Amino acid sequence: MRALPIDPKSQSYFFPLVSLILVKTRFIAAYGTNENGAVYNNDDYTNWSFGVKYALNKKSELLAAYNSRSNDSKNTELNTLTIGINAKFGY
Repeated sequence: MRALPIDPKSQSYFFPLVSLILVKTRFIAAYGTNENGAVYNNDDYTNWSFGVKYALNKKSELLAAYNSRSNDSKNTELNTLTIGINAKFGY
């Protein structure tokens, strides 16, 4: 799978690793990195995430995702867990 460049002036890349669908369940994973990006004050970041979506019907699904973003320049890390329902209205 090819990396998607995010900022042409820095060394920023996003790798969509997995999008696998099994019956009603979709598994998703991604990895990204940013080096010397002016948008982030020239800090270096590493980001990875994985998640799962389960279709309840045509217009709604349960979802859970985990994300880890670390600032390699300042040696800090931010971890996020998301759990919810994605419901589509009107279409």
